[in-house]
Amino acid sequence: MKVSDQLSRADEIEAFAGQLLDYARGLRQKSAGRGGTGLFWPESSASVIDTVEAIRNVRQIRAKYLDRHLLGEPVWDMLLDLFKARLCGADVPVATLCQTIGEFEATSRRWIHVLVEAGLVEHVAPGAENRVPSVRLTEMGAMQMSDVVLDAQIMLFRAKVAHYTGAQKSG
Repeated sequence: MKVSDQLSRADEIEAFAGQLLDYARGLRQKSAGRGGTGLFWPESSASVIDTVEAIRNVRQIRAKYLDRHLLGEPVWDMLLDLFKARLCGADVPVATLCQTIGEFEATSRRWIHVLVEAGLVEHVAPGAENRVPSVRLTEMGAMQMSDVVLDAQIMLFRAKVAHYTGAQKSG
């Protein structure tokens, strides 16, 4: 492995480790009652968005080789889209969410209803500027998705560290 590749990998690991450390410190402060109200979001929601995108990309790769109906997880796709929108500070129009998951609109709306009943998603009251029916993650839904994505980031980080340290030992 080239020295420049090793330095690049080291930079990547250090940056991600710093983000994980910031997140852990934030959780510790919140647990000790020193944090504010509401959710704790990592310093850089960009890394969280990148992880959400990576999860979506893996699903697209699966669909490229296997019938998507064999692996269908429309609710998971909805939750990923709603979580990304929450990180970006946006609500998602119901029609857009229905189109994103590639199911019939009636089926998509039933899944939205299931998510609302589970307390993970809420309808957004239309305002004067926006009369399009929209939905968003609830606080509980956002916290649970944050936990899922953080666990995915940690798993990916461990896999990268194992790969990099294994590459150094054999190289």
